Amino acid sequence: MFIFIKNLMTDDQTQDPQGDTPGTSPEESMEETGTTPTLEANPSEEVAQLKEKLARAQADYQNLLMRQERDRISSFSMISGDILARILPTLDHLERALDMKKDAENDAFVDGIRSTYNGLVKTLESLGVKGFASVGEEVDADKHEVVMQWAGEEGKVIAEIERGYTLHDRILRHAKVIAGNGAQ
Repeated sequence: MFIFIKNLMTDDQTQDPQGDTPGTSPEESMEETGTTPTLEANPSEEVAQLKEKLARAQADYQNLLMRQERDRISSFSMISGDILARILPTLDHLERALDMKKDAENDAFVDGIRSTYNGLVKTLESLGVKGFASVGEEVDADKHEVVMQWAGEEGKVIAEIERGYTLHDRILRHAKVIAGNGAQ
């Protein structure tokens, strides 16, 4: 088979084992392609350059690993925050149900709701979710969403419609509040 392929090639297409065309020296083939040898005259300089390139590549790789870890944590935090924010309305419903039956004593149904509410609060707290109080505080746009104004001290929260929550010191849900408008 080799003989067949060799016979198909013309004499000017054959090459020597080093990839040069027959009848040309390595210097002539480099002049034709425009390449020059990359070996430097001083091998210690080349070693120093290679060490520097290696150090830069290692630093780039370490930076990539740190960036990926930071992005992974950020993505996890965003996803977990979204999931936890979806649970908060259920907590609100349980809290409203308990407010409706504050005076109920020895009611197994109310005790069950209270137990469920307390268990959910403990679970959320163990995950870093904490509610924050708003009544009596200054209105803070980073924490409060003012949905209504009533007569009261201007700039103060006078009632809370929906409790606000944080997740590891980051606002998970703004508190929906009623603020004072300055009229007495």
